[in-house]
Amino acid sequence: MKKSLLATALFLATTAPAWAHEHGHDHSQGHAAHVHGQATLLLVVDKGLVQATLESPLDNLLGFEHAPRTDKERQAVRQMAKALQTPDTLLSFDPQAGCKLERTQLNSAVLPASLLQGNQAAPAAGAADAGHGDLEVEASYQCQNPPRTIDVRLFKHFKGLQRLNVEIVSEKEQAARQLNPAQPRIKLD
Repeated sequence: MKKSLLATALFLATTAPAWAHEHGHDHSQGHAAHVHGQATLLLVVDKGLVQATLESPLDNLLGFEHAPRTDKERQAVRQMAKALQTPDTLLSFDPQAGCKLERTQLNSAVLPASLLQGNQAAPAAGAADAGHGDLEVEASYQCQNPPRTIDVRLFKHFKGLQRLNVEIVSEKEQAARQLNPAQPRIKLD
Protein backbone atom coordinates (compact mmCIF):
# COMPACT_ATOMS: atom_id res chain seq x y z
CA MET A 1 0.00 0.00 0.00
CA LYS A 2 2.83 2.41 0.80
CA LYS A 3 4.28 2.18 -2.72
CA SER A 4 0.93 2.95 -4.35
CA LEU A 5 0.39 5.97 -2.07
CA LEU A 6 3.86 7.23 -2.88
CA ALA A 7 3.30 6.72 -6.60
CA THR A 8 -0.01 8.59 -6.43
CA ALA A 9 1.57 11.40 -4.43
CA LEU A 10 4.40 11.73 -6.93
CA PHE A 11 1.90 11.83 -9.77
CA LEU A 12 -0.08 14.60 -8.07
CA ALA A 13 3.09 16.54 -7.27
CA THR A 14 4.29 16.45 -10.88
CA THR A 15 1.02 17.34 -12.58
CA ALA A 16 -0.48 20.79 -12.42
CA PRO A 17 -3.60 20.98 -10.25
CA ALA A 18 -6.92 21.79 -11.89
CA TRP A 19 -6.88 25.30 -10.45
CA ALA A 20 -3.46 26.14 -11.94
CA HIS A 21 -5.05 27.76 -14.98
CA GLU A 22 -5.89 30.89 -12.98
CA HIS A 23 -2.58 32.65 -13.69
CA GLY A 24 -0.66 33.36 -16.85
CA HIS A 25 2.85 32.13 -15.92
CA ASP A 26 4.38 29.23 -17.78
CA HIS A 27 4.58 26.34 -15.34
CA SER A 28 5.45 23.58 -17.75
CA GLN A 29 7.60 21.89 -15.12
CA GLY A 30 4.50 20.77 -13.22
CA HIS A 31 4.37 23.38 -10.48
CA ALA A 32 1.14 25.06 -9.50
CA ALA A 33 0.43 28.54 -10.79
CA HIS A 34 1.98 31.47 -8.94
CA VAL A 35 -1.02 33.40 -7.59
CA HIS A 36 -0.63 35.85 -4.74
CA GLY A 37 -2.84 35.00 -1.76
CA GLN A 38 -2.96 31.34 -2.77
CA ALA A 39 -0.80 28.30 -2.12
CA THR A 40 -0.89 24.55 -2.67
CA LEU A 41 -0.52 21.85 -0.03
CA LEU A 42 -0.02 18.17 -0.84
CA LEU A 43 -0.75 15.82 2.07
CA VAL A 44 0.15 12.14 2.01
CA VAL A 45 -1.29 10.28 4.99
CA ASP A 46 -0.14 6.70 5.45
CA LYS A 47 -1.01 5.18 8.83
CA GLY A 48 1.38 6.87 11.28
CA LEU A 49 3.17 9.06 8.74
CA VAL A 50 2.05 12.41 7.34
CA GLN A 51 4.10 14.06 4.59
CA ALA A 52 3.20 17.66 3.78
CA THR A 53 4.53 19.72 0.87
CA LEU A 54 3.58 23.38 0.72
CA GLU A 55 4.26 25.52 -2.35
CA SER A 56 3.61 29.22 -1.91
CA PRO A 57 4.58 32.53 -3.46
CA LEU A 58 6.97 34.25 -1.06
CA ASP A 59 4.70 37.29 -1.13
CA ASN A 60 2.12 35.31 0.91
CA LEU A 61 4.68 34.60 3.62
CA LEU A 62 6.97 37.64 3.55
CA GLY A 63 5.22 40.46 1.73
CA PHE A 64 7.97 40.40 -0.94
CA GLU A 65 9.32 37.75 -3.30
CA HIS A 66 12.84 38.74 -4.18
CA ALA A 67 16.18 38.05 -2.54
CA PRO A 68 16.31 40.11 0.67
CA ARG A 69 17.99 43.48 0.12
CA THR A 70 17.88 45.02 3.58
CA ASP A 71 18.53 43.89 7.14
CA LYS A 72 14.79 44.15 7.80
CA GLU A 73 14.02 41.81 4.87
CA ARG A 74 16.75 39.35 5.95
CA GLN A 75 15.26 39.32 9.46
CA ALA A 76 11.79 38.69 7.99
CA VAL A 77 13.17 35.65 6.10
CA ARG A 78 14.78 34.30 9.29
CA GLN A 79 11.53 34.77 11.24
CA MET A 80 9.49 33.06 8.52
CA ALA A 81 11.92 30.12 8.38
CA LYS A 82 11.90 29.76 12.17
CA ALA A 83 8.09 29.86 12.25
CA LEU A 84 7.77 27.22 9.52
CA GLN A 85 10.11 24.91 11.46
CA THR A 86 8.02 25.25 14.64
CA PRO A 87 5.73 22.20 15.02
CA ASP A 88 2.32 23.93 15.17
CA THR A 89 2.86 26.69 12.59
CA LEU A 90 2.16 24.56 9.54
CA LEU A 91 -0.26 21.86 10.74
CA SER A 92 -1.98 20.83 13.96
CA PHE A 93 -3.56 17.38 14.43
CA ASP A 94 -6.32 16.01 16.62
CA PRO A 95 -4.83 15.08 20.04
CA GLN A 96 -5.64 11.36 19.67
CA ALA A 97 -3.30 11.15 16.68
CA GLY A 98 -0.26 12.00 18.80
CA CYS A 99 1.65 13.54 15.87
CA LYS A 100 5.11 15.04 16.22
CA LEU A 101 7.07 17.01 13.66
CA GLU A 102 10.08 14.92 12.59
CA ARG A 103 11.75 17.25 10.07
CA THR A 104 11.22 20.24 7.83
CA GLN A 105 13.04 21.40 4.75
CA LEU A 106 12.66 24.81 3.12
CA ASN A 107 13.73 25.50 -0.47
CA SER A 108 13.61 28.67 -2.55
CA ALA A 109 15.37 29.73 -5.72
CA VAL A 110 15.62 33.33 -4.48
CA LEU A 111 16.32 33.00 -0.74
CA PRO A 112 19.83 32.21 0.52
CA ALA A 113 20.05 28.87 2.34
CA SER A 114 21.95 30.62 5.14
CA LEU A 115 18.80 32.60 6.01
CA LEU A 116 16.58 29.52 5.93
CA GLN A 117 18.76 27.99 8.74
CA GLY A 118 18.76 24.53 10.18
CA ASN A 119 19.00 21.28 8.23
CA GLN A 120 18.22 22.82 4.87
CA ALA A 121 19.06 21.86 1.32
CA ALA A 122 20.76 24.40 -0.90
CA PRO A 123 18.43 26.69 -2.84
CA ALA A 124 17.39 25.45 -6.26
CA ALA A 125 19.54 26.59 -9.17
CA GLY A 126 18.32 29.36 -11.41
CA ALA A 127 16.03 32.31 -10.93
CA ALA A 128 12.35 32.17 -10.11
CA ASP A 129 9.83 32.43 -12.95
CA ALA A 130 9.46 35.99 -14.24
CA GLY A 131 10.89 37.43 -11.03
CA HIS A 132 8.30 35.72 -8.86
CA GLY A 133 9.86 33.87 -5.93
CA ASP A 134 8.31 30.81 -4.34
CA LEU A 135 8.98 28.74 -1.25
CA GLU A 136 8.61 24.99 -0.95
CA VAL A 137 8.24 23.55 2.54
CA GLU A 138 8.47 19.80 3.11
CA ALA A 139 7.46 18.52 6.53
CA SER A 140 7.27 14.98 7.92
CA TYR A 141 5.18 14.07 10.94
CA GLN A 142 5.20 10.80 12.85
CA CYS A 143 1.85 9.93 14.44
CA GLN A 144 0.87 7.29 16.99
CA ASN A 145 -2.53 6.94 15.30
CA PRO A 146 -3.85 8.07 11.92
CA PRO A 147 -5.13 11.65 12.25
CA ARG A 148 -8.85 12.33 11.85
CA THR A 149 -8.54 16.10 11.52
CA ILE A 150 -5.77 18.42 10.44
CA ASP A 151 -5.91 22.14 11.15
CA VAL A 152 -3.87 24.26 8.78
CA ARG A 153 -2.32 26.91 11.00
CA LEU A 154 -0.65 28.91 8.23
CA PHE A 155 -3.53 31.38 8.00
CA LYS A 156 -2.92 32.53 11.60
CA HIS A 157 0.77 33.16 11.00
CA PHE A 158 0.80 34.48 7.43
CA LYS A 159 -1.91 37.06 6.71
CA GLY A 160 -0.98 37.21 3.01
CA LEU A 161 -2.33 33.68 2.55
CA GLN A 162 -6.04 33.71 1.75
CA ARG A 163 -6.68 30.40 -0.02
CA LEU A 164 -5.02 27.02 0.17
CA ASN A 165 -5.62 24.36 -2.45
CA VAL A 166 -5.10 21.01 -0.72
CA GLU A 167 -4.54 17.65 -2.39
CA ILE A 168 -4.90 14.66 -0.06
CA VAL A 169 -3.71 11.12 -0.69
CA SER A 170 -4.42 8.48 1.93
CA GLU A 171 -5.32 4.83 2.10
CA LYS A 172 -8.99 5.80 2.20
CA GLU A 173 -9.21 8.72 -0.21
CA GLN A 174 -7.75 10.91 -2.89
CA ALA A 175 -9.34 14.32 -2.61
CA ALA A 176 -8.93 18.02 -3.28
CA ARG A 177 -10.15 20.71 -0.92
CA GLN A 178 -9.95 24.48 -0.74
CA LEU A 179 -9.28 26.07 2.64
CA ASN A 180 -9.32 29.69 3.79
CA PRO A 181 -8.87 31.56 7.09
CA ALA A 182 -12.52 30.92 8.06
CA GLN A 183 -12.33 27.22 7.08
CA PRO A 184 -8.84 25.91 7.96
CA ARG A 185 -9.77 22.33 8.97
CA ILE A 186 -9.41 19.13 6.97
CA LYS A 187 -11.49 16.15 8.04
CA LEU A 188 -10.08 12.87 6.86
CA ASP A 189 -12.42 10.02 5.98
